[in-house]
Amino acid sequence: MVSLAIAFAFTSGIYRAPEDFYQAGVLSEIINKGAIIAPVSSGLPIRLKIDKDGTVGPTEFDISGAGLPMAVHVSLEDLKYAAGKLSFRAIVMNSSGSPIEGVRLDHTGVAESYMAKDKDGKDITLVRSPEVKATAPPYFGDLAPAEKSDAIPMDVAGLSI
Repeated sequence: MVSLAIAFAFTSGIYRAPEDFYQAGVLSEIINKGAIIAPVSSGLPIRLKIDKDGTVGPTEFDISGAGLPMAVHVSLEDLKYAAGKLSFRAIVMNSSGSPIEGVRLDHTGVAESYMAKDKDGKDITLVRSPEVKATAPPYFGDLAPAEKSDAIPMDVAGLSI
């Protein structure tokens, strides 16, 4: 079993830019040339599980946190694992009841759980964190209450089961 932790980082606010200023997509494609994407410093985690047979899930999450009157819903469409690569298209539904701003989805690490024997020969579960490579994070911009984002792709490669 491999557990993939992905942090969903966002802030809640009250301002919504007019549609002609709306930006969303893969973050590396919408930032200025030469700009560096800052690592995520906080967020609300979701966790995916990949079984030995390649089954991945779950695909739906309700994320709650401080400053949110209700949960934000995240869907991972076309979620699949093959040949060491996890891929999906993320959609955010702002069901929080208030605007959310600067919404992005970041890969924060992988924790692989596996069985081993201790010094007495008893089964124990160990965890290791292999290095993996993720595409630039999906950026959903600002979402008004009840607004649904476009589906934005993300891949995480270098996984092994």
